[in-house]
Amino acid sequence: MLEKLVDADRSLFSLINQAHDPIVDFLMFWATDKWIWLPFYVWILYIIIKNFGAKTVYVLLITALLIAISDQLSVFIKNYVQRLRPCHDPYFDGIIHLVNNECGGTYGFVSSHASNTMTLAVFLIGILPMTFRWLKVEIIAYLLLVSYSRIYLGAHFPGDIIGGWLLGIVVGSIGVVIFRKINAIKKI
Repeated sequence: MLEKLVDADRSLFSLINQAHDPIVDFLMFWATDKWIWLPFYVWILYIIIKNFGAKTVYVLLITALLIAISDQLSVFIKNYVQRLRPCHDPYFDGIIHLVNNECGGTYGFVSSHASNTMTLAVFLIGILPMTFRWLKVEIIAYLLLVSYSRIYLGAHFPGDIIGGWLLGIVVGSIGVVIFRKINAIKKI
């Protein structure tokens, strides 16, 4: 059973990674960079400040804590599981498409990018009112683009992304519960 999952993971990875194009290479390289998203983060911060006012401090503190937890747990899992990234996997030696020869660390399960973006997405979607449906759609698009870019660039298998998403769902959901409890305690 595990062998079939690994084969399916490799096949899907190959399908995505080998469908490259110079323009898409450029876009995916930048989509995976955290600094390119700075205007998006500022936009979200503006909306949070406008919506939560003084409670923005709690949102920011919880967000920072959640991302730190997500990131450290993903690194712990990578070092524990020790599944090679596709770009380090001998199975793909010589056939993988790397953009700018960038690969990342040795191990890839679970993807920190996927875990951190899912953590942020779940937390923000969970605390923002329904009136921000359009922003929630933008957050999901951000999550999917960053996650897809990691496979496209040869840094992660789809299974690494799914594992990161699952971790992010758990961490982000815990953050939503914590925020709601703080919000209930701090009601005026």
